[in-house]
Amino acid sequence: MNSNIKDFLLRINYDYFYRTLRFDTKGNFNPKSTTSNIRKYIKDEFKYELPFYKHMEFQKDMRIKLKELESITIDSIYYDELYYLYDRLDFDLVDKHDRSEIQSIFESICRCEQHHFFIYDESDENVFLSKIYKKLIKQLKK
Repeated sequence: MNSNIKDFLLRINYDYFYRTLRFDTKGNFNPKSTTSNIRKYIKDEFKYELPFYKHMEFQKDMRIKLKELESITIDSIYYDELYYLYDRLDFDLVDKHDRSEIQSIFESICRCEQHHFFIYDESDENVFLSKIYKKLIKQLKK
C-alpha cells in the first residue's frame, strides 16, 4: 500500500476528479438560453392550442415580455419574474373561447414548471478544472 499522489491521480478518472474538486454544481445561469428554452417549449408543446397564426397580438405581447427576462442574470430573480409574468400577460387579447385554456397553459409554465427550463453553463472554475486535469495527467505520464 505504498501509494503516492501521482499513483492516485493516475488511477482516478476525470469524473471523480471533477466531482470532488468542482466549485459549484449549477454553473453560471444563462437567461438567454433559458428564455429560448421556454419559447421552444411553448412552440413545441402547445402548437395546437397556440398555433402561430392564432392570437397573434397575444403572442407578440408574450414574446416581448419574455425577451425582457433575458436581461436578468440572477436565477432567483429570473424565477420570481417568470412567476409574475403570468400576471403581466394580456389574456384579453385571446378569444374568449380559448382564453381559459391559454391561461392554464401559462399558469403551468410560469408558476409550476419553472425550474425545468433553467439552463446553466459551466462556470469558469469548472472549465479551468477540466483543462488542468488533462494537463496534469499528461505531465504525470511522462
